[in-house]
Amino acid sequence: MSVYTQLTDDQFAAFCQSFGVSFARAVPITQGIKNSNWFIQTTDDVDGTYSYVFTLFEERPPADIEKMAVILNQLNGKLPVAAPLAVIESNGSQTDGDDKRYVIHYEDKAITLVPCLAGLHPEQTTQTMCHDIGAALATLHETLQTLQPSEQYGVPLYPWSDVRDREMQFMPGDEAKLMSDIWGAYSELPSSKCIEKNNRCQAVALAIETVAAAGDRNSCKKNYKLHWKTKIGRASCRERVCDKV
Repeated sequence: MSVYTQLTDDQFAAFCQSFGVSFARAVPITQGIKNSNWFIQTTDDVDGTYSYVFTLFEERPPADIEKMAVILNQLNGKLPVAAPLAVIESNGSQTDGDDKRYVIHYEDKAITLVPCLAGLHPEQTTQTMCHDIGAALATLHETLQTLQPSEQYGVPLYPWSDVRDREMQFMPGDEAKLMSDIWGAYSELPSSKCIEKNNRCQAVALAIETVAAAGDRNSCKKNYKLHWKTKIGRASCRERVCDKV
């Protein structure tokens, strides 16, 4: 389900007009779990084609959506993002620069209108895709650094546990159980600090092993003693170093 708030055609027409778009038809988007979304067909579109996506944010406060809209517009032209349209003021003009507005409000909820992007969901991940994702992330971070002061563009992490609890009420029993099992398994994963410590210890153990293999017994013994201070280090040293020192 992806439509939680019902709107009339008259409301759609008024909201779209606020963005300078001539409304013809709204088609609910069935995918999604936390916002209400529709494809918007304009009076210039051929029947069955859609130029925009209309989103009514059900939970995020409008102030957060404003920040996201500014970021997306900063990325527009650098990455293939759907940048929200700017609101047309009552006199028919768009405000320039930092004064632009990208969000309209309805019952304390934010509404944005963004262009439809061409493309399909990939069925397989390729090395080229991973490279492109890395390059896109680099562009994203570079662009974010230009938004100052940075603290004005941060938003809280989304409370996904609330989404889980809400959606499980509407799921068939087997799907709800699967959701619960996945969530439980995720919560049992080691923390990032534990993973970092383990990786660091393994790296040290590998370095010791390399030195030992090169025949530098004194250097190996010195590093072995330092590494022995950690529990993981003791285990890895027993396996990799003791028989070589």
